[in-house]
Amino acid sequence: MWLIDFFVETKDSLTANYIFLDMEEARSFKISFDFHMQDELPSITHLWRNAFVFEQDAFELYGVTFSRQYSRKYFTDDSGFPMLNPNSKIVPRVDTMNYDYCTSLDNHFHRNSVLIKAKVENNLIDNCSIDRGGFHIGVEHILESMSIKDTYAYLEGYFFSQGIVYSDLLSRGLEKQLSVKIPNRAQSIRMVLIEFNRVLEHYRYLEQLCYEFKLSSVYSQVQLAIKKIQAILISYCGNESLSGVIRFGGVTKDTSQVWLSRVLSEITWMEGSLLNIYQNIFVKETFRDMLDIQLLSKKLAMAWGVTGPLARCAGLNVDLRKISPSYFYSDINFEVPIGVKGSVYDSLLVNVEEIFQSYKIIIQVLDNLPTGAILSSDMDSFRSITDFEEQGAEQNYISLVGSDLQVKIAHFSEMIEGPRGIYNLYLSHDQGKNNRLKIASPSTINVQLFENVCKGKELEKIKPFWASFNINLKEAEK
Repeated sequence: MWLIDFFVETKDSLTANYIFLDMEEARSFKISFDFHMQDELPSITHLWRNAFVFEQDAFELYGVTFSRQYSRKYFTDDSGFPMLNPNSKIVPRVDTMNYDYCTSLDNHFHRNSVLIKAKVENNLIDNCSIDRGGFHIGVEHILESMSIKDTYAYLEGYFFSQGIVYSDLLSRGLEKQLSVKIPNRAQSIRMVLIEFNRVLEHYRYLEQLCYEFKLSSVYSQVQLAIKKIQAILISYCGNESLSGVIRFGGVTKDTSQVWLSRVLSEITWMEGSLLNIYQNIFVKETFRDMLDIQLLSKKLAMAWGVTGPLARCAGLNVDLRKISPSYFYSDINFEVPIGVKGSVYDSLLVNVEEIFQSYKIIIQVLDNLPTGAILSSDMDSFRSITDFEEQGAEQNYISLVGSDLQVKIAHFSEMIEGPRGIYNLYLSHDQGKNNRLKIASPSTINVQLFENVCKGKELEKIKPFWASFNINLKEAEK
């Protein structure tokens, strides 16, 4: 049983919400209850270690107290609680602790940087801290009162590289809530785009590792593959982040035969290139020994509810595409790569193999791409488009879809297996605006886990550890 998220709502009263994923039953569920501000909620960190992160945020942002004591991380003790009272006086907390080591690492693709600080004793890390708060702009609060149409645009703009993950979550949640059937062709296109996004993010992970370990020859080949994928996505919809493509009711852009032929040709080249890197570099004993640095054990990964490649490199067979498949994943033949030791080398191999498996998924879907519409006939405005293949149908769709995005009421929680693990989006929408939109991403947990696993490790391992955890601070700090 995985704890995926915990959050508070304040619409009419204070409501605590716990989101769980039952692996055996292949289902997710929510447990909710009302409480008063003076109540002390029981901490569940003795059952799920990742609850520490969720409870800390509930204390910091709402002032909720738990049986476990928490202290401020982002704001001073006399600051208010921004999600409870937006007019609270907020004063950022300044870390006055003296550290022996401090380094700044940049990730240009995710458009963020991180400051890592550590206290060191005999070259071993005694205490590690990520300088947080730089991206804590209150995204979830900003999203309150927004329309569905504006929510799409904001999520895709802010999270950039993972915009398609959030647009898919939002679309699937609304479609299930309102019983809108999505055409098979649109489902297939969504699968292809989601897998391309996974491939791109995994290549970015390889790029980061190659840079960290000074593997210049591999680095250049990985960059070439990244440019090819970017070109494929730009030729499809005009942007590499796939913004504006997945929308409630279907997709806004169909595929052409020329594009399909190009994709299959480019995948053949990229598979060959990656296989060459794997056979000539990754399997060599010297390379394996260099990356034989343990990240986390299977037991620790389970305790923290880790998901994605990081969990799989530790030996956990956790992949939502297999546990609770959406679209046509249950009809596709693909494998879930599993590591053994939970090392940096295991993580590398898992990410590489997942790229191969994503290519495998994309080829199977495209080889069996259904014919027909890319838009749902369940939606009133779509019925006015009689021929989806006629010239101008796409522009008609874009202009008409706005009226169908005026959703009045929606309440749902939806999950997806993203490149880093399981993402969850909870939406409470009433009278055409969001009351609460809560996002849970793997990076939220992995930041805290990183600080914990670094303790007792050699100082020189701190950079490869950070690269291997593949954390996006914009996802963790909302």
